[in-house]
Amino acid sequence: MAAGTFWYLIITIVVACQWTATVSAMHCIHHNPVTHENHYDYCPEHQKQYQRNTLENRIYLDIKCDSDHCEKATATFHKAADIISSVVKFETPIQVNASFLSFCSTRGECKKDNDMKAIGLAYPTVSYLMNDPTDGVTRMYPQAMLKQFTNLTVIPRWATYDINAMFNSDISWYFYNDSGKIHQNETDLLRTVIHELVHGLGFISSWGDEMYNRFAPYVDDLPQFITPAKLTPSTELQSVADNVKTSVGTQPFWGFVEFPLDRLLYTTILSSPNEQVPLTHYTKVLNGWCDANVLFASMIDMVNTWYGSTERQTAEAMYQLATTSRDISICSTRHENDDGNGPTLQSMFWLETSLVPFMRGSTFTHVDQDSYQSSAEYLMVYNADRGVSLDSLTEKYSSGPLGPNLRTVLLDLGYALQPQFTNGTIADGGTIKNFRPSRPNVSYWAPADNLVGTTPNPSASIRVQSYGPAHMPVSSSATSSAASSTAIAETSGAIGLNSHTSPPSTAKIMMMMIMMMFVGTTII
Repeated sequence: MAAGTFWYLIITIVVACQWTATVSAMHCIHHNPVTHENHYDYCPEHQKQYQRNTLENRIYLDIKCDSDHCEKATATFHKAADIISSVVKFETPIQVNASFLSFCSTRGECKKDNDMKAIGLAYPTVSYLMNDPTDGVTRMYPQAMLKQFTNLTVIPRWATYDINAMFNSDISWYFYNDSGKIHQNETDLLRTVIHELVHGLGFISSWGDEMYNRFAPYVDDLPQFITPAKLTPSTELQSVADNVKTSVGTQPFWGFVEFPLDRLLYTTILSSPNEQVPLTHYTKVLNGWCDANVLFASMIDMVNTWYGSTERQTAEAMYQLATTSRDISICSTRHENDDGNGPTLQSMFWLETSLVPFMRGSTFTHVDQDSYQSSAEYLMVYNADRGVSLDSLTEKYSSGPLGPNLRTVLLDLGYALQPQFTNGTIADGGTIKNFRPSRPNVSYWAPADNLVGTTPNPSASIRVQSYGPAHMPVSSSATSSAASSTAIAETSGAIGLNSHTSPPSTAKIMMMMIMMMFVGTTII
């Protein structure tokens, strides 16, 4: 890996909460990437109305620190919360569980090579499975985001924290209240914290290679593909859940789910020329696989069925898009062109799709490095220059770390902006005239009674597909590796701080993936 490279992690641990059809109780799904098990439980009683309190509607942090620089770190964390709260008008306060601790002493990450140290991670603590009536798709809404939807008729009793965040005190940090200029070997903590908190607010995608990593040991030279996250109902039979990480026993498929950011992703490559098609269209295509309600006799049957499906071809095409620069963009309809024809669909960002191979948590979850690292939209690139302070960037780009296009995306995710940012801000290619946050009339998802392998349907028919290229892995270690990769693909992500502007080589990326697996298995 090139000198001067640091990596910090976005661990997206989804705790997807589901309501029953009568909204009498909520079922929570806790995904544990260490044990590879899902634990189902009832959430606390729901509330009939919003419980207002005396807190100002902004970001608050509970900070745990064990360092010689606790005072500076705490001040930097609060400054990051101030900056975001000065741009985003929160309808409900956001609570962050933040820590500034030695990753060596607390997580066993004691690498002497600074270039390989993870510097931080953040993730939504809870997500809620919601039906979006605008397109009929089920999505996972991070709690911080859903708390802004004040039109909900019934709301959960929110978990204590909306976002969990950890930062490595072993790193040579530059704190926002340091008296001197940043040194070339220092990393700006303020920029890092703001970046991570934006991920925690919902700047994350569900598209990943989890399913590929699960299937790859069973097919020689299986072409790479990506899909959204797999759906798991709270009514899953324990006997079915016990088989998910094995080579034998029944294997379920109940469809795929997105994050809200995925609703904003578009491509022209797989469509007619100049026609932008939402990636949600391809989520719906993939959900056509076995009608998203099938129980296979074994992994062999499941992989054989997938291999012979047209949906596999769609997922492979999506992988090609995800590893080719400028094939996918985040779009908005908030811009008015000068022709007077009203709002038009316009690209806000090219998504990061230049990394080969696909990197869960970096690909799709950041904006294109080459396009935006030297622009006002620098905040959400996947790596950043060490030795560069946020103050110097603000002097160069007066809009601050949350640039105009990022603010537009936050509006489309459902966040309101402070009044000073709703006065006709100019973004690339047009003027924003509609500053109302996008909040579809979502409803709580409930598992259908006919889902196979669930408590309402425990004796469903089982599909067998013995013909095909699938075979048992050549060794038990291959199966174990696949299960580990599956968990990491679901939960891990990385972003780096780099003194170089070129994309990392394949060798570097493989080193990054090894590091991601280590961190992902030790975070819980």
